[in-house]
Amino acid sequence: MREKKITMSLCVLSLSLLMAGCGAPDLGAMRPHEQKQAAAVVVVDHPSFLSSSSLQSIVDTQTSVVQTVRSSANSFDQVIDHVLQNKDVTFCLVAANDTTALASDISQIAQKYSSVHFEILSTQAGAAIQGANVSTISQDENATAFSVGFVAGTWATNQAGPGAYAVQPTFGYLPNSLPTSVQQAFFAGLYTADPGAHIVPMTPLNGAALPPLYPTVSSVIVGSTPTQPMQQFLQTQGYQIFSLSPSLTQLKPVAMPGHIDVTHFTDALSQFSTGHWQNGNETVFDPTSLTLQSLPSSVVNAWSPMERASQQTPNLWKSDYQNLPQATRQSIRSQFGIA
Repeated sequence: MREKKITMSLCVLSLSLLMAGCGAPDLGAMRPHEQKQAAAVVVVDHPSFLSSSSLQSIVDTQTSVVQTVRSSANSFDQVIDHVLQNKDVTFCLVAANDTTALASDISQIAQKYSSVHFEILSTQAGAAIQGANVSTISQDENATAFSVGFVAGTWATNQAGPGAYAVQPTFGYLPNSLPTSVQQAFFAGLYTADPGAHIVPMTPLNGAALPPLYPTVSSVIVGSTPTQPMQQFLQTQGYQIFSLSPSLTQLKPVAMPGHIDVTHFTDALSQFSTGHWQNGNETVFDPTSLTLQSLPSSVVNAWSPMERASQQTPNLWKSDYQNLPQATRQSIRSQFGIA
């Protein structure tokens, strides 16, 4: 009995000393552990707006990023599904050049992981991806096409005169499968800069006869990827090439679509971290959305104010196209089938 009393006394003394030395326990610090927000980044192939060094420097400063993986377009569905099996991931940021072929996979993955928020960044995008947990940002292809047209028209007006062409040069327009709105935007830009622009279909004048005889032009507007024989022909003729596609770098165009700005990548992670993420589809026209090469400074300088206007009002092309003279609209319709 005495031994038990001594033991109890020692226990009371030890507890008294512990409380006196360390203070009362902080009950607030004993709350159950709360799960932190975690982000995963999936980079598809090699997005032109996100270099390897930029990617590394960004994710190194983002404590919310728990995983960064690279994937090919072909293995995207398997890679992203594996990443999202990590139950801690509540946000998935996908960066790609072109998500047209990935849209179906993204929709299915977003439905499967409905508690995860998805941010999809791409320069080119196909059909809009709908979903309460999906947000997309892609380049405004209409605003970009307007810009290419405006630069082409400005270049043409700068070519006429002493030391250049006796008259403004003629453009050849290659048939393409681009959306009607993109082609309308291009013509809006072209005729805004050069109301007297001369443009003809770049199709053989002698039908199916060989070798093909093409119109005499000084510059060619390229949309969809031309056939291999046409590419070889263009490369041997020394034309000035204006491209409506960002993938035709082999033709060395003097003006072509660029890419979205890398700031969208950092903004997406910041918005997630601060709880400001929102779903929806957005198109943008950034300072990086148009690539110019080897053009006279007079053309670049003329483009600068229009660049700022296009960034502020990307749909400017719509009213410009509607306001083209009736004769110009009729010519576009009859030559190129664009209403």
